[in-house]
Amino acid sequence: MTPKSQVLLARCGLCVTVLVIFFLATTARQIPAVENINDKVNHLLAFFVLSMQLDFAFPGSKSTYYQKYIVLFLYGVLLECVQNFLPHRDFSIADVAADIGGILAYIGTVPILRTLPIIKKRWHP
Repeated sequence: MTPKSQVLLARCGLCVTVLVIFFLATTARQIPAVENINDKVNHLLAFFVLSMQLDFAFPGSKSTYYQKYIVLFLYGVLLECVQNFLPHRDFSIADVAADIGGILAYIGTVPILRTLPIIKKRWHP
C-alpha cells in the first residue's frame, strides 16, 4: 500500500469514527457494549483512538503537530455542548477532562508506539 493510500484510508477511518462517536454521544438508545463500560473510560479510549487516527490521517510537520489535538479537543467540547441541549444528556467538564486524558495518553505513548513493528513505518516511511 502506498503512503498516499494509507493516509486516505486513515482519513476515511477517522471520518467513520467521528460519526460513530457523535451518534453514540447523542443517541437516547441504550447500547450495552457502551453502557457496560465506565463513561470516563469510554471518553478516554475514544479520544486515544481518535488521536491516533488523526495522527495517521494528517502526518504533517512538527509545526502543526499540536494544532490537530486542539481541533480534537474542540470536537470533544462541541459534543458536550450538543449534549447540553439534549433532554437525555448533560454537559460534563469531567467528560472533557477524560477527552483531554485520552489525547495526552496518546501523545505520551507515541515514543512506545514508534517501536512497534506494525506501525513504526508511520514515523519512518
